[in-house]
Amino acid sequence: MEQFPLVPMDMPATYRICVMGGLDSDYAERYWGMKSRPVEHTGKPQLTAMIGEVADQAALVGIINALYNSGH
Repeated sequence: MEQFPLVPMDMPATYRICVMGGLDSDYAERYWGMKSRPVEHTGKPQLTAMIGEVADQAALVGIINALYNSGH
């Protein structure tokens, strides 16, 4: 498994967040400034990857909570 350097909790970092199902093409860009694209794989439910820089881990938790609350 690939090792990544540790980033302090209060520093920006680039994240890849995968969600089940599809997202509107501009959803991640509009709310969080992240790019989104479908994940290519066969025989499994659709996944969408959101990729972009997040200000800190508190903002990351906010994004994950918003996705969860919206049903993604």
